[in-house]
Amino acid sequence: MNTRVRPTPNAPPHSGHAWVIWKNYEAARSTGGNFSVIFDDVIYNAAVLDLGWPSIERMKEEWLSQVTWLLGEPPDVVAMSGDFAEQHAAACEQLGLRMPRQFTPKSFVGDPVFQATISASPALEHALHPAYAVTRVVDDALLHIEGFIRGNDLLRECALYDYLAHALGYPSVRQLYVPTLTRARNAVGQKESSSFGAPTLAQLRAAGYTPQQIIDSLEECNRLSRRAGLEQNVLPVGVLEPDHVRTLESRVVADIMREAVAGATGKPWQEDVAEAVKRRAGDAS
Repeated sequence: MNTRVRPTPNAPPHSGHAWVIWKNYEAARSTGGNFSVIFDDVIYNAAVLDLGWPSIERMKEEWLSQVTWLLGEPPDVVAMSGDFAEQHAAACEQLGLRMPRQFTPKSFVGDPVFQATISASPALEHALHPAYAVTRVVDDALLHIEGFIRGNDLLRECALYDYLAHALGYPSVRQLYVPTLTRARNAVGQKESSSFGAPTLAQLRAAGYTPQQIIDSLEECNRLSRRAGLEQNVLPVGVLEPDHVRTLESRVVADIMREAVAGATGKPWQEDVAEAVKRRAGDAS
């Protein structure tokens, strides 16, 4: 399955990004697909005038450097959404939408109907213009993306994505929404983000963390949080902090062995493990 991550590179990748990057990469590699990074320079370039974001080229280089370090190899495909501007415009015309000339958190210049809508409903003032959702659908189709994994804070966009893909005649794309990463010190529901001091991958790297330690900690955090019935993946205090190396040791393999020893299939545990190894080898071939 070809997967992707789609950052708006207004800041370096942090620990929260690492979780989604890893899950998409893992899904691609385990199914023989490609892993892509699509930089959303459409929204970036529209917002940078108002928000003062750094150079997108500098942020692109930083992202690719840190993603390559985390995964041990560069993405299979690197793309800029803005390179498909003509296809975006054609898709919007087909759907009867108009691309706004400028995007800010509270303004969509060039689309008075949408502006009037969000003015009448303050709850929608941070809503994403549907034309920007079209750009994601178009980019995925052109790059043959077959599925992607995102944080469940974006679940509200799932139905819109499906609707637009169907309306444009594109094949269905598998969407998986996973619990977002947070920290025990954060307020309830507050996801890991630069705004709340999330350490960047560069900071974790400088502190002495290895990519495998970061990935194992995130996987174990997810396992423990799911077992506890939590809605987010909650990192304990001190774990994956930039001032010292403290990790969560992954016990996934130990759990598999323990279940095998218990004879879940009624066979000796040695046979259970041997069969699991064969299945994994067969999936990789």
